[in-house]
Amino acid sequence: GRSNFQALQNALKGAPATIDFYAFDLLQLDGEDLTRRPLLERKEKLQAILPAKNAILRYSDHILGRGEELLERFCAAGLE
Repeated sequence: GRSNFQALQNALKGAPATIDFYAFDLLQLDGEDLTRRPLLERKEKLQAILPAKNAILRYSDHILGRGEELLERFCAAGLE
């Protein structure tokens, strides 16, 4: 779906809203800096610590392949 930045701003001001948070990377865990580890390793750790079924906090999977082409399509569709 499309992001709604205005809804996020309203929620931060205290307005009622439904917001889902998609986590796509893990930079630190238990005080350990993970930024020098490979992205896929960090994503595995992230997926392992997130609750399996959580309506608000969700794991954002990744797509292997032609990332530049996919980004172009997202931009053309107004999703980025």
